[in-house]
Amino acid sequence: MSDDVEFIGNPNLIARKARAVGKNADDMLKTADQRVDALKNEFGSILKRDTQNIIELLRQAETDLAGRQRYLLDLRRVAHELRGQGGTFGYPLVTAVCDSYCKLLDMIKDVDESRLPLVRTHVDALRAVVGADIKGDGGAIGRELMESLRVIRQKVADETGSEL
Repeated sequence: MSDDVEFIGNPNLIARKARAVGKNADDMLKTADQRVDALKNEFGSILKRDTQNIIELLRQAETDLAGRQRYLLDLRRVAHELRGQGGTFGYPLVTAVCDSYCKLLDMIKDVDESRLPLVRTHVDALRAVVGADIKGDGGAIGRELMESLRVIRQKVADETGSEL
């Protein structure tokens, strides 16, 4: 074993990009933080709109067998976006529910009638969180909700041989 250790510096890409446009990295970060703060006020309405979209996509998936997979993939796309945004804007429980749904759909390549209630459970969980405007992790109720979704995913993982 060699005693030689090489340290590789982590490049500051923000500073490099800021210099490229003639700006200061600290000022750019401050501007980004201000924009995130401004969006926090708007996120509640974005979340409600996207949840309604998810509810409608599920309704279409339940009634249109030929288009089911397309609707569920569209639902996954919206849930994926919410998964990325929820924690940033103070809704980590939204992130957790949407993450659970995305993982569920990744395990089930073709959602048939027997699996559709599992999707509905996730959509109903999201609807409940958004309807009650639960910010943060939801406390004991949030933990209980996430445990029930984990049990669903575990059952599917066991049936499909997937990783949880």
